[in-house]
Amino acid sequence: MTRKELRNMAEKETRLAEVIPFPNAVADVLEAWAAAARRGEVTGIIIAGLGPNRLDGDTLTASVGVNSREYGVLVNDLNDSRIIETVDVNLFE
Repeated sequence: MTRKELRNMAEKETRLAEVIPFPNAVADVLEAWAAAARRGEVTGIIIAGLGPNRLDGDTLTASVGVNSREYGVLVNDLNDSRIIETVDVNLFE
């Protein structure tokens, strides 16, 4: 699956780097991604999460099915999404 296809699939399920305010919404996103993985639409993933203490606590990270180059590309895509979201919020809200 190409990077563009992965991005398109991810955007259909949820926006990349989206801040999700409710724990049930987090579970919903994870379940949607798990379903996509079971269908073979996702073959590699990086994930990071915050515990109840947010940035004052530990961060949780994992990666599965990606090599170091793919890991870097996914991290860059997340950062790009963060920048785009910041610009959108500041320009259009």
